[in-house]
Amino acid sequence: MTRMLASITGVDEAEIALSGGADIIDLKDPKAGALGAVSTQTIRRTISLIAGRAPVSAVCGDLPMEPETIRARAEEIAATGADYVKIGLFPSAN
Repeated sequence: MTRMLASITGVDEAEIALSGGADIIDLKDPKAGALGAVSTQTIRRTISLIAGRAPVSAVCGDLPMEPETIRARAEEIAATGADYVKIGLFPSAN
């Protein structure tokens, strides 16, 4: 089965993505990096607008490779009600 994931930056693009047939809504801000995060407020507002019509994923952001930082941000994103929390793991500078 093929499904379409639409990456959006917030509420303004959510309805467009859904009307275009998106099966999964992916919240991220490419202006903030490859895995740039949107605010938790934006995630909550978008989830409210989508109202269960599609699962929602949200990215934690381009974070330093510190386990505690990653865990805390993942928990913060999960608390918004997102169905999926995406975490990027990047090579360390060391």
